[in-house]
Amino acid sequence: MSDNSPRLDLPFILPSQAQKHVTHNEALRVLDALVKLAVEGFGATVPPAQPAQGEVWAIGAGAGGAWSGQEGALAVYAGNGWMFRSPRPGWIATLAGSAELRVWDGAAWVVPGLAGLDNLTGIGINTTADATNRLAVSAPATLFSHEGDDHRLVINKAASGDTATILWQDGWSGRAEMGLAGDDDLHLKVSADGATWTEAMVIDAATGRAAFPAGIEGAPERLTANRTYFVRLDGNDANDGSADTAAGAFRTVQRAVDLAAGLYCGPFTVTVRIGAGNFAEAARLFVPGNGNLRLSLEGAGAGVTTISGTVYGVQVSGPCDLSLRDLRIAGASVTLWARYGARVNLRGTIELGTGTARLIGADNAAYIEGLSCVLRIAVTSSAYFLFATAGGHIYLGSGVSIMTASPVTFLSTVYAGLNGIAQVVGGQVTWNQSAGAIQGGRYTATGNGVINTAGAGPSFIPGTTAGVLSEGGRYL
Repeated sequence: MSDNSPRLDLPFILPSQAQKHVTHNEALRVLDALVKLAVEGFGATVPPAQPAQGEVWAIGAGAGGAWSGQEGALAVYAGNGWMFRSPRPGWIATLAGSAELRVWDGAAWVVPGLAGLDNLTGIGINTTADATNRLAVSAPATLFSHEGDDHRLVINKAASGDTATILWQDGWSGRAEMGLAGDDDLHLKVSADGATWTEAMVIDAATGRAAFPAGIEGAPERLTANRTYFVRLDGNDANDGSADTAAGAFRTVQRAVDLAAGLYCGPFTVTVRIGAGNFAEAARLFVPGNGNLRLSLEGAGAGVTTISGTVYGVQVSGPCDLSLRDLRIAGASVTLWARYGARVNLRGTIELGTGTARLIGADNAAYIEGLSCVLRIAVTSSAYFLFATAGGHIYLGSGVSIMTASPVTFLSTVYAGLNGIAQVVGGQVTWNQSAGAIQGGRYTATGNGVINTAGAGPSFIPGTTAGVLSEGGRYL
């Protein structure tokens, strides 16, 4: 049996030992130094000149003087000299007069880590944690500050279909939520009662584009799918246009067009289905180009549905995509007029009614295209059939059939002036005059205007007098 205790190396009183008080007092002196251990300094190397009784120092590397050779030991000043004890791994010491805490790891006095706080079932700070809210804090504010330059708060979820969000509540009832809710897009939604939620914003994870499903104050509604409006003679412009019924459809085409022009279409199209009858649209049906309008006007048939105006039939002004299908269009002066970057597509059967100045015209970078369609000329006279001017462009190509119901006279069948372009592609466009003849001048190209028939020859465009070229005009 050892003469000293295994942990603190305290001397035992031996049987029949003389002066037992000496051994007992030595053990008390060690206990007094090591129990509730507080040291004057960690890593000390120079003994103090006038140490106080009971002072304890944790000796560091390179110690000298009375501490020479005692690196890592505890130096206890007792009586008139130093007593040395070797710490054991796991001993805890504080720095006297402070809250600093160190642990002896067998080689050095180290600041304890947070290993003891790992895998806790929960932490409640000024409140109680539970099985769901395993970290709970009740405080006027919670601060997360940087260490170094940055600080990042990370909220992770297991899979794309899961949720990783921040929820704001009022009296424990949800009012706003932001984060990844059911996918990888960023969602922001709000609620007035914690039960019904409105999604205010979605930022697409792939493109970074922001969508506002509830709309933006003062901004147009953004379409998320194609939309259809209905127009009928027995409809009402106070309706919402969503059903092909008297109680659901609009009364005027202009109402449907104006509503469509107030939308942000993006890649989607607004289709207006127009029932049978004559839809008189005051001076004209005006289609405003707002830069994003994608609109299709579809009638029940060229001999069934008519759009008419007292000046123009249809006027399109500004950048937009407009498709016209299976309609009759009539205007006292101009039947169809596209301006300022508008793009118009003619499809199905389009009947061109009254229009004394021109039937189809384009100017100022507007573009009118006819493909796989029938154009029926239903007038007896007009200045021009096709009229491209001031950089306007008219293109009739594959599958276009041009028909006349009765003899019609034009000043020029096709006109191109002031850098306008009219393309009527030979071999692809058919002039069908079995029911009548086109009379008057074949064409006029002036002011650097170009008429391109893909080399079909000067007689391809019908008329009873030769075409005219002047001021740089070209016929190809």
